[in-house]
Amino acid sequence: MRILTAATMKGAINYHRLISPHIMLKAAYPDTEILTTVSQSSILNTDLNKIDMIIFTRFIAFKEIERITDWLRKKAHVKLVLDIDDYWKLDDHHILSHLYNKDFEEQTIKTFRCVDHIITTNKRLAKMIKPYNKRVTVIPNIINTDEMQWKPSPKRKGKVKISFFGGETHFEDLKFSKVDYSKLNAVAYVEKYKELGFKIEPPKDEWTYGTLFDDTDISIAPLLPTKFNSCKSNLKVVEAGVKGKLICTTKTPPYLDFQSENIIYFEPNEDWTDKLTLLSKDRATVEQISKRLQEEILDHYNPHRWTKFRMDLYKSIL
Repeated sequence: MRILTAATMKGAINYHRLISPHIMLKAAYPDTEILTTVSQSSILNTDLNKIDMIIFTRFIAFKEIERITDWLRKKAHVKLVLDIDDYWKLDDHHILSHLYNKDFEEQTIKTFRCVDHIITTNKRLAKMIKPYNKRVTVIPNIINTDEMQWKPSPKRKGKVKISFFGGETHFEDLKFSKVDYSKLNAVAYVEKYKELGFKIEPPKDEWTYGTLFDDTDISIAPLLPTKFNSCKSNLKVVEAGVKGKLICTTKTPPYLDFQSENIIYFEPNEDWTDKLTLLSKDRATVEQISKRLQEEILDHYNPHRWTKFRMDLYKSIL
């Protein structure tokens, strides 16, 4: 099988949805050939006689999408797959809402109709896609535990540390937790979050950021219960679990996709201050819960099992 992924080597979405999964696929199935383009347009300069499947992320950007995808499928004889991990209609408060406008929505829907199969992260998003293309499969975000950055963290000592690992789009989500983070040992990696009381530490790129978990005890993931947010993945739960860290989340999708007594849930509109304060003073409890969650996550999101699932899916598409 020869697969071309239309993704650059930069960006968390490319890393988690295309690059890392196909590194795992190649490791498990060495005869599989994985190629990567630097842009979607460079596909047209690729020898497609050597390609069985092209996998895009989010949407296909060609303006004449119907003509080009028809040619790729019928003349080049390649199967077209789309991987999408977010709802295509952003919340009004989202900092990128001015960029992802009506044209973006229309291009995304055109893409749905022009591909042979769609892969997404959860059943809610799959349900949104099916009116446009019924050939949808859910593959959650899976962490490659063979990568050095995702090896279990060494045991920490000292004051319990709380971290927010999200990017710059989560200011309103963090405010939703109603916490003055200056009163806790709390860090984030986006300068703007200093306004909420976080200490700011240097970020790392998608190839090394997993090591940031080594210097924390609790990962937090507050989330406004909106339609857009409900279609996100539960990646933060998986990351924390793999690294052996406690995870605190809002009790709302997507953080109910994998439910566990070892996830600390907060009701929507609940003030997180009291629970976080208690946890920050009880390292033993934090470590006990984290250990149990790690065992559950490594079993349910087992990378070898999900890689086989992916390969079986690709074979069925071809």
